[in-house]
Amino acid sequence: MERWAKVRIGNGGDLIRGAIAQMSSRQSFRDASFVRYELIADANAHRPRAKEDFVRTVYYGRLEYILHCTIPSNVISEPETILFGVNTTCDTQGHDATLELTYFRSLTSYIEIVDLAAICAVVGRIQIGTTNPQWAIVDRSGSWARTAFTDDSLTVDAPQQDEL
Repeated sequence: MERWAKVRIGNGGDLIRGAIAQMSSRQSFRDASFVRYELIADANAHRPRAKEDFVRTVYYGRLEYILHCTIPSNVISEPETILFGVNTTCDTQGHDATLELTYFRSLTSYIEIVDLAAICAVVGRIQIGTTNPQWAIVDRSGSWARTAFTDDSLTVDAPQQDEL
């Protein structure tokens, strides 16, 4: 699979730079690798015999890179492209930074691979304290923000920007 370093959310949305783009760039860019993503999770996953209860759950993490997967055509379907985000998670104990103050101390060692459409926005972070520092997440996306990826490269007169 191809590995991409950056992507832009459609319709003038955020430019997301994976951590590999941040490390390899000689220019001074703002760190746009921390993201908010939403998944549907089973609230009863820790109880094997309980009935499944799927709820929308907010997560924060650092996008490491994007995987571009092309599924070849077959007799039933046309070729399909799927984009996956490889994220290192932040332990925020399930808090949503659009609703309450949300902090994390460090990135976890847990890597999560998600459909890139689950990523909603780039978020900021501010270091608080020096002795035992933690990071506050600044998430200005609000509940109205939803991801919509578009393939602008398919149009003849599309401008060649750093969208993908």
